[in-house]
Amino acid sequence: MKKDGVNTAFDLVLEDMSKVIDKIKAEIAKQTEDGRYDEAQKAMAVCKDLDALRSEVSELRKHWIEGCGTSRTAENSVHPLAQRRSSGKRGPDKKLFISFPETGQRIDGPIAARNFAEAIRLMRIEEVKKLDLKRRKRSKASLITEQRGTDKNSESRIKVGNCYILTKSTTEEKKTTLETIARKLGIKIRVEVI
Repeated sequence: MKKDGVNTAFDLVLEDMSKVIDKIKAEIAKQTEDGRYDEAQKAMAVCKDLDALRSEVSELRKHWIEGCGTSRTAENSVHPLAQRRSSGKRGPDKKLFISFPETGQRIDGPIAARNFAEAIRLMRIEEVKKLDLKRRKRSKASLITEQRGTDKNSESRIKVGNCYILTKSTTEEKKTTLETIARKLGIKIRVEVI
């Protein structure tokens, strides 16, 4: 089966749901062992609902793989909604993991652009804005602006507070930018691209 971002998302959701269900089941066993039957019964109802939801998500995944009711198979075609991304020269999406050793804060969400923006927020966006960084060396596009703008980069800006952060760059460029910001502000940071 061909993997795409939606399949990966379904896999992650199903895996996380299974972990939550397993934790609830362990809690039910403990509650039953301790004689807290009312609590165990409430937890069982929650567990039953989650299990039903997990089955629905599994069915949605199956529907996605089968091409949303078309005759195509997942092995030999790309879903129409995924064609735009797969037709470009981009490689597979990479994840951006960020940690601040001094505070113990970690950012490890599935979307590199959002993690990038969150890291800038944590490094005090107003201080980062004062650095007046550009997206690339010869670029006129500022990394942080107060307006979304109408230029070709306006869709690649994430709003943080009263500012917009330009996130249109490769994951490697995001890593380098974060390390540059941290160095200039004297902040210890660890950035990994996976």
